[in-house]
Amino acid sequence: MSSKLKHHKKKNVGLIHEFLLRKMASSVVSSDREGCRVACSIFSRRFPPGSALAKERELFDAIVGTRGASESVARGILNEVAAAARGPHSFLLDAERSELISEVDSRLGRGFYSEFRLPEYRLLASVQLFIDSARGRNTLSEGIHAVRIQDGLVSYMMSSLAPAEPVEDRRVDALACEIAVQKMSQKYSGLGPRAVSLLGTYVRSMLSEDVAPLREHARTDRQEVADELAAFALSPEAKGDPEMAGRLAEARGIVESLDVDSAPAEQMLELLNYWKLVEEIRSDV
Repeated sequence: MSSKLKHHKKKNVGLIHEFLLRKMASSVVSSDREGCRVACSIFSRRFPPGSALAKERELFDAIVGTRGASESVARGILNEVAAAARGPHSFLLDAERSELISEVDSRLGRGFYSEFRLPEYRLLASVQLFIDSARGRNTLSEGIHAVRIQDGLVSYMMSSLAPAEPVEDRRVDALACEIAVQKMSQKYSGLGPRAVSLLGTYVRSMLSEDVAPLREHARTDRQEVADELAAFALSPEAKGDPEMAGRLAEARGIVESLDVDSAPAEQMLELLNYWKLVEEIRSDV
């Protein structure tokens, strides 16, 4: 009777890593501070540099991050991943992975693993099966299945689609920031580059729980938006329309009164709205 290598979602480190990133991103978008805090806490404690889980994730990154390679390079990378999978970290992996699964189950619930749909689910499953096959003693049919998985990964790594460049961030995994910024940019459509930059700082602040960069960014943007509104008020269009001039003066007063020092996260949404106003006025001038 033939048998195949079995994939277990809850034991797939690559999948759990991606699920945690999406949990952080979705929590930011929905203003779920507690959900963001819990996911960020699990992520930072369970995937510190040098841990067995972090090294396991590096195996995934080596494969998933390779595109446009020649066949020989792709197979060479897979050989290196297979060798690394049998390295010293593999002896600590089971214990760290069990602790990760236990914490996820207790703090985020068993439904966590089905909360998000990943386009790359099958790819990450194939990577996990390839890594498992490199570590285990396979039956003949399992070995054949592993060869087919390896061929599929080689085809993926040879494909020409370039991977997206990550957003650089020191404290929080870049992918979570990128996903959250994309989702919030869709929610607040029509934002210009300055507003999107503020949005990125806000997302990083939410995920890292460090409001200092957001406070500084908000101070700068508050002044720039106020200056833009003041400049519009001096334009010929505003001078010829007292009602417009009055509204611009009122908007400038509101912006200058925003308390970004004590509540930068709350005032950020107000700044976003006024950045949108500035963009709309620019498009009409």
